[in-house]
Amino acid sequence: MNSSLNVLMVDQAVTFGGSIVVMANIVNNLPVTTQATVVYEVHDDIAAELFNEHIQKYKVRHLLGYNASALMIHSIKNPRLKKTGFKLFSLLKMFFSYIQVLRLAKIILQKRIDIVHTNNSDEAITAARLLNRKVVLHLHGIGDYETHKLRNKADSYIAISDFVAEQGIKKGYDKNKITVLKNPVVENKIDPSRVDFYKNKFSINDGDKVFGIVGRVIQWKGQLEFLEAAAGVLSEFEHSKALIIGDMSDGTKNYFDKVKSRIAELGLEDRVIITGYIADVHNIMACLDVLVHSSISIEPFGLVLTEAMSMGIPVIASNKGAPPEIIKDGVTGRIIDSTETDRVASAITEFLSDNDLAKKIADTAKKDAFINYNIKQYIKNLEGFYQRLLTKNH
Repeated sequence: MNSSLNVLMVDQAVTFGGSIVVMANIVNNLPVTTQATVVYEVHDDIAAELFNEHIQKYKVRHLLGYNASALMIHSIKNPRLKKTGFKLFSLLKMFFSYIQVLRLAKIILQKRIDIVHTNNSDEAITAARLLNRKVVLHLHGIGDYETHKLRNKADSYIAISDFVAEQGIKKGYDKNKITVLKNPVVENKIDPSRVDFYKNKFSINDGDKVFGIVGRVIQWKGQLEFLEAAAGVLSEFEHSKALIIGDMSDGTKNYFDKVKSRIAELGLEDRVIITGYIADVHNIMACLDVLVHSSISIEPFGLVLTEAMSMGIPVIASNKGAPPEIIKDGVTGRIIDSTETDRVASAITEFLSDNDLAKKIADTAKKDAFINYNIKQYIKNLEGFYQRLLTKNH
């Protein structure tokens, strides 16, 4: 691009997830001609780990905890009080949304923002439109966007996969405004001392066969289905362990408890490990011989797939949603219906038993990841996207 560009990147999800990881990968790799300012709502420690020190960051929290407030009102038994509670909640939500718009507008003016690039904030779209700035909505999923009139008012959209783009068009988005930019992969340097730390922490011995699943412990990610497959694999390999790499998310404690209970029921407390949240996830992924992606619902992309591929870890992925775009079955991994746990177990066993096959597929996948999901090419494409957005109807 010929001149400097100021972009405001907004992710206001309260919990850690793939969307903010992608945002960090983007802003950390932008050239000096593009200045990025970040608005986030996750914990400060997570933001500090994700974003480079030179990135200008603002923590702009919603003043009303929408999910917690709605759950509290739902628990009211008296119908009249519940109705009143929801009316009050709606008024408060509207009021605090206006405040949020003003806070974001202030940042846009102070930083002389040209483009507002948001993952999930209606308020960011409103602030951008009020100040006549271009606004991009990054489609990381296929949720209920069609019910949000504001989200249909963005100037352009970035879809993270062909699948998401197709679903967006079905939901009424203008196909001429959608650009597919598949999530980039960033090469993370493995720290041998950290790998050894995790091996010691989780009692992983040399020679152990290790396989695992990575992500928030939430129902649609399929940790329970993973456990059913893992039980068969662990019974076949005496020296083996299964890792559930992740922690519970907001509102998922019941499911998290079900996962722990199922581990106990299977008698696998010493062989299935829930690690909790890990910041340097690539260092514990380096302990894996096989990565299992076990989503039982539609997967918009599956960031962990390309991360594992880039590390040379053979992958078994769900057939639901975008993973078949990323994984070529039998060439760069395995594609299996994650609810067919016997087939998943067989695929894990195959990789653990046949080192030559596992290496061949992992090596092919690693090359594919750095060719098709290259961060430098992604940034080049993104800059071109920004330039077209700014010049269109200027």
